[in-house]
Amino acid sequence: MLSKPVSTLFPILLVLAWVLAAVPGANSQTQVAGVHFKWSLAALANPKTDRQLISIDRFAELRSGDQLKFYLEPINPSYLYLFHVSPQGKLTVLFPTQGKYTDAPAMGGDFIPPGGAWFILDDVVGKEKFYLIAASRQLKELEFHLAQHLHLTNPEEIRHSTANVLAEIKKLRQKNRTLTVPAEKPVRLGGNFRGSETDSPKITAEIVKIARDVTAEYFYSRIITIDHR
Repeated sequence: MLSKPVSTLFPILLVLAWVLAAVPGANSQTQVAGVHFKWSLAALANPKTDRQLISIDRFAELRSGDQLKFYLEPINPSYLYLFHVSPQGKLTVLFPTQGKYTDAPAMGGDFIPPGGAWFILDDVVGKEKFYLIAASRQLKELEFHLAQHLHLTNPEEIRHSTANVLAEIKKLRQKNRTLTVPAEKPVRLGGNFRGSETDSPKITAEIVKIARDVTAEYFYSRIITIDHR
């Protein structure tokens, strides 16, 4: 086969290189923004007359009547998932509220539960577990299991569904365990709050202040255990 003279081919290659550089993503198969978000889990512990705001990382010992509240804030467009498993093994989807994303993830901070509401530990003691997951891509298989779970009423089907969700989480964690260790900046602890202050903007602002700043390559997960006594 005859080849083009170098004098003719060289300008063509220069033009082609310029075009490829000008097209987003043309020089790589996939360009994915890293995971970057903030999160905090705050607890109001001790008697109601002298509540102490506690920042929970992985583990905490709390008692019936103590209150809990999450804060999630994506910095990059990141897919965030949060759910709770009770001491009886009941799974509750906390975020996203419908168990799946219908479009690109929204930006801005979310309190869970929203507004002035808090989760309150009831009289059923045991291990309470929260599962927090963040990913740069939509986790459609996990969303499939979570969305299905929301519509179940049969106890046996619920137990089977919970097992499916936890198995999918385990699979995701194992698949991504070789990724670079996520970076988490330290948090500043809050102070004490008395009486009605627990419902004020002051404590809401404090929960935002104690949020951890997390960056990861593609995937982040955290299992938080509350020893409910």
